[in-house]
Amino acid sequence: MALKPTLAEEPLSQLEPRKILLIRLRAIGDVVLTTPLIRALKRQYPQAQLHVLTDALPGTLLAGNPHVDKFLQAPPRGSSLGAQLSQFRDLRREGYDLVFDLFGNPRSAWMTLATGAKTRVGYAHRFRKVAYTHPVPKNQVRKYQVDVNLDVLRHVGIPDDGLQTELFLTDAEKTWSHTALWDLESKRSKLKIGLNPTGSWSAKRWPLVHWTELTERLAGKGIRPLVFWSPGDPEGVKPWASALGDKVVLAPPTDLRQMAALISGLDCLVGNDGAPQHIAQALGVKTLTLFGPTWGLSWNPPSDSRFGFLQTFPSCGPCDRTLCLNREDGKPGYLDCLNNIQVGLVEETLGKIMRFV
Repeated sequence: MALKPTLAEEPLSQLEPRKILLIRLRAIGDVVLTTPLIRALKRQYPQAQLHVLTDALPGTLLAGNPHVDKFLQAPPRGSSLGAQLSQFRDLRREGYDLVFDLFGNPRSAWMTLATGAKTRVGYAHRFRKVAYTHPVPKNQVRKYQVDVNLDVLRHVGIPDDGLQTELFLTDAEKTWSHTALWDLESKRSKLKIGLNPTGSWSAKRWPLVHWTELTERLAGKGIRPLVFWSPGDPEGVKPWASALGDKVVLAPPTDLRQMAALISGLDCLVGNDGAPQHIAQALGVKTLTLFGPTWGLSWNPPSDSRFGFLQTFPSCGPCDRTLCLNREDGKPGYLDCLNNIQVGLVEETLGKIMRFV
């Protein structure tokens, strides 16, 4: 006799929800990587309103997404209890029928419960799984994070719609980007290559000495790359770029969407693992990503020749740590994962992607 399906195994594809909430807090890149799931949800439930709850900055990248009916901003971390409770009440008033929690920490689990939705899907963490009517086993296989996200849908019987991430720029933003790149004299370079030496973790940053050598090699090919930097410039990119003079062009100060618009006008973006690479891939811009402590297989689109990556595997990694285990610069083994990525190999791989070798 066949076993009766458990609640978590019952497919949700036959539901007819009026209103759906997707919760994905924090990181910019992680929000970009949810866009295939957003598209699949809207395809499955075209009649439903789809709301996305995330943090303020990454949420700006959802503007113009035709699959998102409403963006909800989560209170900043460290907000008062009153602010948190106020949002819980607002979520309850929305009357959601179906909620997906892709973040899966205690805060997002409480948000999910606060909605009062009849159907709630989230990861089956030991304690937090009680917040969900459909707990999903945590992924145990090393694979692209978009595919991991889509496993949540597959587990509840909703088909995916492919792995391609997507962002939507307005015509005004595209026009601004074209004008800005022209004003930056990128027309003098036969290829529009961007360099992204930034990184939210120090352990993610390919050392600037290697970026310098790569820039010298590109200059020999008549390529004058556009260099991106982050607010506050914690990596010291601006003085580094200034020292290189006319061999590079420093990107102007931008907000996040303007940065995305500039990236959209490039032929390729070479950079450390981080949000700019995910943004470029979502816009269909070629990328070459240099991975250190994080797994390239998890954070780079698979089997797509437009999006290359390089990674070495010292005995200590990939470790997924924000700081190098050998924390002192100059100590044997310090950032071996990135230092072992040779400039010549980066140049050669970029050439294959851009077909100039």
